[in-house]
Amino acid sequence: MTAREVEAQGAKRALEARLQVLQDAAQSERASLTAHVQALENRAHAEVDRARQEIKELQGRLTAVTKNQAASEALLRQALDEAKTATAEASRSASSERARADALEKQLSKLQNLPAALEAAMRRREPPSKPRKSVGKRANRGAEKQP
Repeated sequence: MTAREVEAQGAKRALEARLQVLQDAAQSERASLTAHVQALENRAHAEVDRARQEIKELQGRLTAVTKNQAASEALLRQALDEAKTATAEASRSASSERARADALEKQLSKLQNLPAALEAAMRRREPPSKPRKSVGKRANRGAEKQP
């Protein structure tokens, strides 16, 4: 083997060693990147699963809130209808009572002078009162009762 062959073999071994180091480094880098990508994928899948679960929960809450709102609206509509009915009835009753009060007021206004008219009529019908002899009557009563 010549010196040149020995030198070539030494260079070859050095290059093979350097190649091995670079291949090992590339393999290590590849494994590291693969692990990193796998971790990112796992985290992304977990985030997607969590988001889906949150969406399901929010949809359930929305459904419950919607049902509650519909029930509340129904109750409010019923209360409004009842209030309208009560208002209409109160209005009819108030109108009736107002008409009755007006009729009674007319009657009362007609009767305003009635006490004075009655008093005057009574004076005209009654003769002047004569004093009664109450003492004599008492005496007669007492005489009848004695045996």
